Amino acid sequence: MPEIIEWKHMRKNEIIFRWPNDTVKWGSQCLVRENQNAIFFRDGKGLDVMGVGRHTITTANVPILTGILRRIAGFSKSPFTAEVLFLNMTKFQGKFGGKGQTKDLAPLKFHGEFWFEVEDPQIFANEIVAGQNYTTQDVTEFIRSKFTELVIDELSDYKLVDTMTRLDETSMKLQTRLADKFEEYGMKLLDVAFAGVDTTPEYRERLFFTAQGVSGDGLLTAETLRRSAEAMGQGSGAASAGASIVLFPQMIEMMRQSQKPADMGVTAVACPFCGEPAPLSRGKPPKFCPNCGKELRKAAQQAAKAKKFCPECGAPVKGKGKFCSECGAKL
Repeated sequence: MPEIIEWKHMRKNEIIFRWPNDTVKWGSQCLVRENQNAIFFRDGKGLDVMGVGRHTITTANVPILTGILRRIAGFSKSPFTAEVLFLNMTKFQGKFGGKGQTKDLAPLKFHGEFWFEVEDPQIFANEIVAGQNYTTQDVTEFIRSKFTELVIDELSDYKLVDTMTRLDETSMKLQTRLADKFEEYGMKLLDVAFAGVDTTPEYRERLFFTAQGVSGDGLLTAETLRRSAEAMGQGSGAASAGASIVLFPQMIEMMRQSQKPADMGVTAVACPFCGEPAPLSRGKPPKFCPNCGKELRKAAQQAAKAKKFCPECGAPVKGKGKFCSECGAKL
């Protein structure tokens, strides 16, 4: 009875399976099930590919392998040495996440999901698997790392404001650009979806103030005030002198934590638009800045409701956990 070479129990999340015996007999049968392909390897190279069906191993249906074996005396004898690799041809889902920087040199943290499938088994096998004793986990990690690397490279051509405010458009552009890269590895990129994109608090504040119509001079003033307040807070005698005025971001953090500014000796907030002190009204920023007339209270309330993000992968923090639910980083 001829030997049957097959992948019996293919699981949905398994990409590859190596037939455990590297000796193959002429006349053996290779059974390729639905959503599978089989590839014959010799000397670390993927050669003949078999699609769905029952194939008797003869010189006719493994022509590339036969051409190599002909150089060896007695090639027609059984058994001969070759590896058989099975590939899962169904759609796969992968996760990605990492850090990079945008065209304007702003730090960026992102995470999301992508979907792909093996399109050319021979290219996939030779570019990713050949010469490596890879398992499904190894292949999955390679693809995830490669995808993240490509995303970091592509996002370096985008500005921060475009990346964070036009995420759907960015995803579509990335998918188009990365599809060509995936073809080089014998894969087809089906879809890309960002689950979260974030930057550092400093750049997030810049985006927020820019969206509120703050000019470049206003941003510079607010950042100068913040650095001055931080320096004052680190001093011994100057801290009490500057305790009555806080910066807008510090006021937002107080609102998040339900702290009472009056209990902390705070009587005014530095307006992020003009930089001038605005007296608190019942412990809250005034509705409008008395110096420039810009709306303050609504801006502070909106910012106070904003989600917090993981410092490692940028995923939104859910609940009051101490570790990120996406990457496991300590919060």
